[in-house]
Amino acid sequence: MEKTRKKLRLTIEMDIDTDEYSNLTADEVAKSIILQDSDVVDGFEITTNHPDLENTSDFVLSNGVIVQKELIPEEQSEEIDYKHEVIESVDQEFKAYEAELLKGTTENVFCHSYETSVKTEFREAICGEVEFDDNVYKALYQEKGKILENLHQDFIGQSHASVNSFEETGIFVEDYCNRYHKEIMNEQDEAPQMGMG
Repeated sequence: MEKTRKKLRLTIEMDIDTDEYSNLTADEVAKSIILQDSDVVDGFEITTNHPDLENTSDFVLSNGVIVQKELIPEEQSEEIDYKHEVIESVDQEFKAYEAELLKGTTENVFCHSYETSVKTEFREAICGEVEFDDNVYKALYQEKGKILENLHQDFIGQSHASVNSFEETGIFVEDYCNRYHKEIMNEQDEAPQMGMG
């Protein structure tokens, strides 16, 4: 059964205090806006991960307003681009992780340095350094929003796993998908096997 996808366009206006944030441009703020899981409600929140904005969540809340909400129905069924969706999800997840980390102390950042290193390797591999089989992207898509976290949790439980090179990282990701998404990985696919980007 084909899925019908719909798009939602949100138009957000934000006032930027030119005295308090004189070193920032509107473009810099716009590029730093992200979506992330919310610890407050069962859903997501819009925030920014720009390091010069002291309280990122409050900044968007107090300075931004949604001026337009528009549901855009697709005229035809649209096939999911798993690779694009996974890369976008991983990139957003990493930005949200960094933003949350930077809210803490320097000591906290240091304590999470190994986790940051591992997640960085996974992010770089998935977002371009390794070209995976299409089924890998489809398998990872099932964990959209938690891909890096799930890979990291599995990685630290594997005593012989390594992400010292993109080749090793790619092998781990494929093995992970084979273990947790065997049915998807066994689907017939004419896509090329994993290779370096």
